[in-house]
Order: sequence, then structure tokens, then C-alpha cells
Amino acid sequence: MLMITDMKFALRNLIRQKHRSFMALGAVAFGITALVIASGFIQWIFLDFRETSIRSQLGHIQIVRPGYFDAGKADPYAYLLPDALSDFFARDFDDNQIQAIVPRLNFSGLISHEEATLSFIGEGVDPAEQQFFGDALQISSGGHLSTDKPNQIIIGEGLARNLGVKVGNTVVLLVNTATGGINAVEATVGGLFTTVTKSYDDNALRLPIDTARELLRTQGVHRWIVLLNNTDQ
Repeated sequence: MLMITDMKFALRNLIRQKHRSFMALGAVAFGITALVIASGFIQWIFLDFRETSIRSQLGHIQIVRPGYFDAGKADPYAYLLPDALSDFFARDFDDNQIQAIVPRLNFSGLISHEEATLSFIGEGVDPAEQQFFGDALQISSGGHLSTDKPNQIIIGEGLARNLGVKVGNTVVLLVNTATGGINAVEATVGGLFTTVTKSYDDNALRLPIDTARELLRTQGVHRWIVLLNNTDQ
């Protein structure tokens, strides 16, 4: 009985104080709307971050030898994959699923220009992959890698600044080969790039994977990056 009386009193109070009731109702509606919009915005941020990461350089699937991510940097040539592996995996996917399968060959060495010599981390890539992974690098000067110019490389802005080079300069790359020897090649700086990671820009360079294989005297790759047409696949 007391509960019914309290409810009647509350309802009568709401009816009599219309302005206050509408203000309270509006505040509740505004709060719910704000929470829904904020939740949707946060969800969109996560989805966009996921897709940007995938299409920048990670891909949907990375195929490597077991243990590569744990010990591959210490002994990279022990984790090489066959060059023809892309054909093997392409048969396991529907043509409507795969957008690209691209190779990556990682290595390190020394880069010299005139009297300056610095260490670098290098990556051999397929020049044609920029149409699929174009968000990974922002070219600030010069151009991307090209199959027509196998001796051109692109280097991070920080590495170029520390080395004192610009687009058009000639540099020498010195590396340890897969057979344990030493090999060197002259290359022309075709472009400078920036990424979201400054430490990467201060040490990294990229060159066509065929040139990297000649430099390292190997035909293998470290990773095959698979990019699907749709992440839901």
C-alpha cells in the first residue's frame, strides 16, 4: 500500500513539474545518445586501425619457417623459404579470396657514402607491391621502387640525413652473404621515405628483391605476405 502511494506521489510530482521532468528526461536521452555515438566511434577506430595495419605492410597472413620470429634476426639464413612457395599457397585459396602474395627478404649491413658509413636494416621487396601496401611508406622525395631500375633503393629520411645523402646520390651496400662471404653493390638513392616509426626511418632502406637476392647470393625469402580481398575471409 505504501509503495502504491509513493508511486502516485511521484507521478503527480512529475506531472506538476513538467519543465523539470523534461529537463531530466532530456539529460538521460542525451547521455544515452552520447554513449552510443562514442561506442560506435571507438569501434570504428579499432576497425580502421586494423585495416590500416593490414594494408600498410603486415597483410592478413604471414608465412614463415617455425621459429623465425624468435631467432630469425640472429640467424636469418637458417629460416629461408623457397622462392616458388607462392604458387603452392595460391592453389589452396580461391582466386576471389587472394589479392596478392608478395615476398619479403630481410637483411642488415653497412651503407657508405663518401667518408660516412652507417649500419642499416634492409628489406628486399617486390616493387609492384606498392599498389597493395602503399600505406606503409610515405615518399617525401623522389619516387617508389621500380622494376625498370633494379639498382635504385629508397631509404628512410633519418638514415639519409645521418648519412648525408639525397635523391640521386650513389651509395655502397656491404653485407654478409648467405654462404658466409662478403658482397657489396653500388646503388642509387631513388627516394626518401617516412613512416609512423622514427627509429625505423633512422635505420631502414628498401630495394628490389631481385637485387637483394643478388647481393645476398640467395634465391629464398624470409616471409610470404598474403593479402586477402576481405578481412572477413
